[in-house]
Amino acid sequence: MYQKPEDWRSLFEAVLFELPAGMQRLLLGAADAGVEVEQSASKAHHAWTSLTGAMIDAVYVRTGFWDAVLDNLNAVLRVQRLAQAAAKVLVAALGPSIGLASTSEIDALEDEIIRLRRELNDLHRKLELQPGAETGLRRVK
Repeated sequence: MYQKPEDWRSLFEAVLFELPAGMQRLLLGAADAGVEVEQSASKAHHAWTSLTGAMIDAVYVRTGFWDAVLDNLNAVLRVQRLAQAAAKVLVAALGPSIGLASTSEIDALEDEIIRLRRELNDLHRKLELQPGAETGLRRVK
């Protein structure tokens, strides 16, 4: 799709001549002026949307546009990874002095949570296997 000279001509013709003339006739009380204004507005709208579509298509077709988008995306992802690494180093270095847990304590806590999850799942399976478990909770022995 490309920009047609007819679309530019239609747009300028409608905006610069037909709409102002129709508005003057409408203000003077002409009977068919409303229809004329509506038709010229529709003509301007059609020309504008056609030109806009052609311009947007021209931007997307150009390979330089997508190269720039991908370069910027890669740069943003690299900055994000760098910021995450800097935050980890900062927390590891300053964490204990401001009361944050150390990495080994966090790893131990994660292991404990995993162990408790397994234990809870085992208890849940035992409860489901007992007769009458659907009527209420029973003590597991």
